[in-house]
Amino acid sequence: MSKIISELKDDYENECLNRFSRLSDRNFLNLHRRRTDYSELYDGLTGFIDDPDDIEVVLDAHDLGLSVPEIVLWTGDKAHIAINREKIVKLTDISDVRYLRETADL
Repeated sequence: MSKIISELKDDYENECLNRFSRLSDRNFLNLHRRRTDYSELYDGLTGFIDDPDDIEVVLDAHDLGLSVPEIVLWTGDKAHIAINREKIVKLTDISDVRYLRETADL
């Protein structure tokens, strides 16, 4: 039994290393740095998103959406971001907001 657990652990560690190396590869992952604070948009988002970190995520996606057409923000945050999909799409240059465990009611 311990041999099986050891093999599974090795497989898991190898998969983690493979994923990390892909994320470190600049041909696979591009980083985008927002240079504008979008203070008016920030203020508008505070009307329905009460988590400042979540607002920053939306602003980052909005900024990227200005140069990437039809950008979709995929989120695991249902409580603050996904639930406010329609409002976010209306205020920003984000084409759509999708929840990672999306159901038909979003």
